[in-house]
Amino acid sequence: MTVPVTTGGQGARGLRQVPLQELRLAVFLGGPSAERDISLDSARTLYDALAPDLGPGQIELIHVEGSGEWFRLRPAWVYSNTVVDYRAAGALALEPLDRKAAAELVASVHAACPLVHGAYGEDGGLAQDLAAMGCRAVLGSPPEALELTLDKALTLDRLDALGLATVRRRLIRGMVLADLPDPSALVAEISGDPAGSVIVKPNAGGSSDGVSLCTAADLRQGAERAAEFGPDVLVEERIHGTEFSLIVLEDLDGAVRALVPTEIELRADWQEGDADRLYTRLAKYMPGYGVRHHTPARFDTGLLADIASGGEQLFRDLGLRHWARFDGFVDGAGQLLWTDLNGAPGFGIDSFFFQQASLFGLDQRGASRLLVSSALALGGLSVDWGQAATPKGLRIAVIGGGLSSERHVSRMSWINVIHKLESLGQDHVRRVFVDRRGEYWDVPHALSLQHTVEEIEAGIAAPEPMLSAAASAAQQWSAASETLRGLRTVCNSAPRQVRLEEVAADADFVFLALHGGMGEDGRVQARLEELGVAYNGSGPEASKLCMDKYQTARAALAFGIPGLRPGRQLTIAMGDLPKRLEQEGLEPGDWPVLLTEVRRRGLRAGLGSPAGQRFARAARRLADGYRRELQSPGGLALKPLDDGCSSGVHVALGEGPGIPAYLLAMLAGLERVPLSVLYGKQPGDGEDLVLELPPKPPKTLLIEELLCDPPGQAPYHAAPRRVELTCGVLGARGSMRALLPSGTPSSHGFLTVEEKFCKGMGTNLTPPPELDAAAVESVRERLGTLANALGLAGYARIDAIYDRETGELLLIEINSLPGMSAATVLFTQANLTPGVELSPAEFVRHLVLLGHGESRGVRQG
Repeated sequence: MTVPVTTGGQGARGLRQVPLQELRLAVFLGGPSAERDISLDSARTLYDALAPDLGPGQIELIHVEGSGEWFRLRPAWVYSNTVVDYRAAGALALEPLDRKAAAELVASVHAACPLVHGAYGEDGGLAQDLAAMGCRAVLGSPPEALELTLDKALTLDRLDALGLATVRRRLIRGMVLADLPDPSALVAEISGDPAGSVIVKPNAGGSSDGVSLCTAADLRQGAERAAEFGPDVLVEERIHGTEFSLIVLEDLDGAVRALVPTEIELRADWQEGDADRLYTRLAKYMPGYGVRHHTPARFDTGLLADIASGGEQLFRDLGLRHWARFDGFVDGAGQLLWTDLNGAPGFGIDSFFFQQASLFGLDQRGASRLLVSSALALGGLSVDWGQAATPKGLRIAVIGGGLSSERHVSRMSWINVIHKLESLGQDHVRRVFVDRRGEYWDVPHALSLQHTVEEIEAGIAAPEPMLSAAASAAQQWSAASETLRGLRTVCNSAPRQVRLEEVAADADFVFLALHGGMGEDGRVQARLEELGVAYNGSGPEASKLCMDKYQTARAALAFGIPGLRPGRQLTIAMGDLPKRLEQEGLEPGDWPVLLTEVRRRGLRAGLGSPAGQRFARAARRLADGYRRELQSPGGLALKPLDDGCSSGVHVALGEGPGIPAYLLAMLAGLERVPLSVLYGKQPGDGEDLVLELPPKPPKTLLIEELLCDPPGQAPYHAAPRRVELTCGVLGARGSMRALLPSGTPSSHGFLTVEEKFCKGMGTNLTPPPELDAAAVESVRERLGTLANALGLAGYARIDAIYDRETGELLLIEINSLPGMSAATVLFTQANLTPGVELSPAEFVRHLVLLGHGESRGVRQG
């Protein structure tokens, strides 16, 4: 379809059509701010959405360094999890552009798409540089509007001038701690109570980084933290109310259209000692971190209309263009307050943008085409995107969710696999969700984009708000431009319960995106084989074996692969643990008292009680015995015998306090443990990482020797002796080959689930810089041999530690259905491994072909 001849509200003017096969775009990412990794995620989504329409070389990816230098980023590296991943690759990933080369590149493209968040992007600096180079077709707002919205104090002043309600505040420019006003007086001025609390944040930064909830006692500390993200600090009134976020779009005819606001619900009881919670970056981007989104927000129709009309008016009043995200609150009195205005919203595949746009019928491809068309129109250009072809390939049912503690990771894998398959446009893709009761559901597009499995389950139980919002949106947008109406492809119907037998009967292939539990223990695989439908990954026997970490280690040892061994292990039945602790000094009457204390007052309180202190001493003595038995003085690793790769895994370095806390939490059946408790720290400001525990306490606990570098050395210093690796294996059963391994440094001494799966958190260096080419090939050879000996098929991920002094490879565990979230390192490995070189979408479909018995597309070499 072709962009219409009007744009930006400036009246009709002719647009020159660019043939789709000639269209060239420049997508900018990175930047100097702490949001550079979120920028990478946004750019990756836009690239993925447009790549099926455009050929190789039609999209230029430009990484902006903190110093302001531009680099051409090779497309394979846009699938990195963090900017550090491809920075470490140097010239393999980045080609420097001097000023002349940068100007020539900009002159060669039809439109520029700046997706740099924070400084240089959202302050208008990049837009100004592009304008100076003569580029008119630029996605996003003009520089002056961006500069205003990034500066929170200036934005609030402008809202005051417009007669809108705002928060009480004080700006401290060029913040110097010595010049900070008296904390008690400042808190009293802002909150009305010297004993009250205030919000302290960077004045020019994202909506999450460096934000603290402070009293007078810790105001100075909060200001210092905010100043790490910029010299100016804003102290604001804390709003007691309901937070929301709203996306506003500009149509091709210049009409401004608000989407449906999302309500942000913070669970105050989610983490012990964290009743006063903020909407941190981790809460925003890591599903399961005690936040629930409601799209549409649970407001009455009048308030929803006020938010929509207010957002549209703000968009016009502030001179914004194309798109924006507005955050605000409805306070206890029902008053509407706008707090943060973002000129370059996050564009991740499950972001607010797509959660809201899906109710209006826009998917990732449709929304991306709209934004690019808007940018092109500024340069007097249009493009005919063509009509979507009806998929003629396989009928693929993608199954995600599940019952295990890794269900949130499964949801991320599920939606990403769906997105990758749909981006190719070859196959019919069906969204099938498994709830925590093990029931299967067909779910619509909008519901699948929800942030957590709980949100999806809530939408299944009560779909009326979603359906009503979609119907209302369709009516509102009946007056939208012809192009925008034509870009709408999503149809949201009510969720429908189905049986696995029905799913299998209507599918040529079932793609399992389930992790842990029923997904990886062989049960679903066995049932699918009974039903005669192909699926991805290993068969029932290999899956069941790899799920049992103890039996996997025994099998690996029996294979006798030279230079490969599992860590030393022992097991203990959870039912025997109280008796073992009593043998180490726990008094018999302590146990029921302690469990009651933990369940009523929390883990910290339980450990601090007299019974808890006796429990801790007994647990430490028990751990001392395990360290001696396993010859592991540096520490221990404790994990469920048969759960996922990160759920319930605790690495206890030295003689730290974590083992008593971990064992008590397991025995008490807690859902999660803050890492601050495991490592003897005080509760943080809401950003504390947590260890998710299995929904049901495991029957057997596995205790392993510590395989990583012992305490006293930095977790990932310049030249560690032992390097933690993760390595994908790919191929048909009996001919599996290892991909390039990745080094997986951690800031915690061990990999957390967040570092593995949360976008922008974990660093993956492919191949590991500490290993030379010979060592990399040796690792690949041994892991490929192991995969074939175990009978793995399709793909899997093997975690191990490489000892640089001995060349020994120490097996940690094997995952037969590895994570497939946007942050997974498998995509990078498949893209970079010589002879494989598959893009993520190609990789996902290759897994389908492997499971379907039609393996092709991987070049042998």
